[in-house]
Amino acid sequence: MTAPASETAVRARPRYRTPRVEDAPALWEMVDQADALDNNSPYYYALWCRDFAATSLVATLDDEVIGFLTGYFRPDEPDTYLVW
Repeated sequence: MTAPASETAVRARPRYRTPRVEDAPALWEMVDQADALDNNSPYYYALWCRDFAATSLVATLDDEVIGFLTGYFRPDEPDTYLVW
């Protein structure tokens, strides 16, 4: 039996977009709080958001950064895409 729509919880879906330099502090903080990840300096994340935005993604929920994917195309091998 399926619950009526009014009783069903509506789950928000994240939005995906290219990163912006102003996202860098949120990315740094997210990695800094994760024990299993190696963190870089906040400056690294600012550079990544600026220089590799075209190959990376940021996930947001209600305008809050909740995740990200950093990627890189090798210039000498355009069929190779590296994801961190």
